[in-house]
Amino acid sequence: FGGCELFVALRGLKWNDPPRKRSPGSAAEYLAEFVKDNPREGKTAEALQYIPPDSKTSSHRHDETIEMWCILAGMVYLYTAPRRPICLAAGGVSVAEPGIPHQLTTAGTPVLTLMRMVGPDPLGSSDHHPCKSFVS
Repeated sequence: FGGCELFVALRGLKWNDPPRKRSPGSAAEYLAEFVKDNPREGKTAEALQYIPPDSKTSSHRHDETIEMWCILAGMVYLYTAPRRPICLAAGGVSVAEPGIPHQLTTAGTPVLTLMRMVGPDPLGSSDHHPCKSFVS
């Protein structure tokens, strides 16, 4: 990735071949993912997400789901209402709480994130609500 080797080991992670796309208007590809019932948190999902250079995810919010990102490689801009974008590089972590619109964008380099979601339908569309895009 970006000229470097990257190794990811996460128990239960299932690779998608070909990678999945989850929402209209998003360039994000889900390389691998898994969903499990966690006795303490409820339903959780982890996904390895790739966003190509000069791309964006859909702008959306969740009513009940918490979405978290750990940047594994590359750099991404996280837009959340009403704040200015946050630049996250490898090792950076951020969270979007329920009700907060959010969108990720990349500049000239791709990004690889480990995304974690906690909610009733973490990788489904029932708690995924489109919002006006932060960027054109």
